[in-house]
Amino acid sequence: MIKYPNGATKALTFSYDDGVEQDKQLVAIFNKYGLKSTFNLNYGLLDQEDYWEKNGVIIKRLSSEEAKNIYASHEVACHGLMHKTLPELSTSEKEYEISEDKRDLEKLFNRNITGMAYSFGKVDNESISIMKKCNIDYGRVVEPTLQFEIPSDWYRWQPTCHHNHEDIYNLIEKYINLKSEELALFYIWGHSYEFDVDNNWEHIENCAKMLAGRDDIWYCTNKEFYDFITRR
Repeated sequence: MIKYPNGATKALTFSYDDGVEQDKQLVAIFNKYGLKSTFNLNYGLLDQEDYWEKNGVIIKRLSSEEAKNIYASHEVACHGLMHKTLPELSTSEKEYEISEDKRDLEKLFNRNITGMAYSFGKVDNESISIMKKCNIDYGRVVEPTLQFEIPSDWYRWQPTCHHNHEDIYNLIEKYINLKSEELALFYIWGHSYEFDVDNNWEHIENCAKMLAGRDDIWYCTNKEFYDFITRR
C-alpha cells in the first residue's frame, strides 16, 4: 500500500493568494501549529503603494524584503506578475504575465518556482501551454470539490474548499475520522485579508487546532504534494 512520507494516507495543504500584510499573522498561526502553506505572489505588486479597502479594512501588499522573511518555511508560487485575468490577455501579454512573475520570484527567493494560482481563478488552454514551457507544473483554480481526492488535472487543480465554506468544520471532522487505504488530500485556500474583513481570525486558528499534530496526516505544501504524487 502506498503511503505519504510520514507513513500516513492523509495529507493537508493550504494555498493563500496576493502576498498581503495579513499573511504575517497567518504564517505565525501556521508555524505555531506545524502546518504548511503555499503563498501565491504577484511580484510586480510587491514594494508598490498598492492599497485597497474592503469593509473598512486597509489591505496592503508586502515588500519584497518582508516576503523573503515571512515565507522562508513555506512554498512560494506564481499568481501572475500584475494579477491580471489570463484568458483576457493576448498571447504576448500572457507570456509576460506568467514568465516574468516566475523569473522575478525565483530571483528574489533564490529557489525554483514550479506552481501557480490563477488570478481571479481563471485560466485557458493557451495559458496552460505557456506555463508548461516555463516549467510551471501545476495551477490552482477556485471551484471546490468538497472531496478529498487526488487531482486528475494538475493545471486545473481544485481545492477541497475555501476556508469560509459553510461546511468546513464538518469536512474537517469527516477528514479526521476518515479511514482509508487510498491516499487522500484536504486542500484549503483563501486570502488572509479575509480574516480581518470578516473579523474572524479565531476561525482559521480553530481549523488549525483541529487539524494539527496528527500522526495520520502529512502536512505539506502544494509543491511537496505534487512532487510526491508525480514521482512515486
